[in-house]
Amino acid sequence: MGKSRVVTVSVTKTSTEVTIRLTRYDGTPGSINVVGTLYVAGTTRILRGKTIQLLIGGAPGGTTTTDFFGKYKFTFVVSAQRYSFQAKFPGDASYESDWSPIVIGEYSKIGTNLSIDVNPTFGDAPLAVTITGRLSRDDTTGGLGGLTVDLYRNDVKIKSMVTKTSTPLGIYEFHDTISAVADYHVYFSGNTQFEGCEAADGASVPDGEPPDDEEPPTPPPTGIGAGAVLLALLVLSQE
Repeated sequence: MGKSRVVTVSVTKTSTEVTIRLTRYDGTPGSINVVGTLYVAGTTRILRGKTIQLLIGGAPGGTTTTDFFGKYKFTFVVSAQRYSFQAKFPGDASYESDWSPIVIGEYSKIGTNLSIDVNPTFGDAPLAVTITGRLSRDDTTGGLGGLTVDLYRNDVKIKSMVTKTSTPLGIYEFHDTISAVADYHVYFSGNTQFEGCEAADGASVPDGEPPDDEEPPTPPPTGIGAGAVLLALLVLSQE
C-alpha cells in the first residue's frame, strides 16, 4: 500500500473593523452609552451576533453581542472623572479580531444651590421655628429630590431629611423649638454627581422682640446737661 499524502489546508480569516463613540464625551456625570458597529474591514458589510468586549481604562467593562444591524451598545454610569473607552472584537473561526480606537470622556460634578427661610425669627419662648428651602442644580435650576440635607443649629448638626421627590421637587422642611438665640444653616454634602453646598440664615431670637440689626442710637453730647440748656432757653425768651 502506498503512503497517504499530507494535505495542508490554510484558512484565511476575514479582517474586521470595530467602531466606537460615546453619546456624551464630557459635561456632567450620569448614564452614557458606548456604541458602535462591527464591519468587514473596508466594506459596509456588517457582522451580526458577534461578541464585543468593552474596556474601560484598559480593564474589562462588560460584554455584549452585535444586533441585527451589526451594532452594539453598553450603558455605563460615569462619575466625575476622566475615562478611556475601547471596544474589542475577539475574533472567531472566520473573522480576525479588531480593536476600536480609544475614546476619552471627561465628566465634572454639577454645581448645586440651597435656599433657606426661617420663620418666625422672633417670638415668645419656647419659640417654634420652621426652616424651609429647596435644593437645586446650577445648570438647569431644577430641583433635586431624594437627596439628604442636614440642619445645623449654632454649628451643631441636629437633624437630617431627604428632599421631596414630588412637586415642587427638592423642597425640604425642618421644625425646631428653641428657648435661646439660634443661628441656622443647612448643608448638602454632595455625591459622585453633584457638588456640595450650604446656606445660612440670621439669628432667631425667642424673647418676644425682633432682632436688633440697627446701629445703637447716638448718645447725647456730654458737658452741658439738659436742665442747663432749658434754663438758658427760658432766660433768652424773657429778654
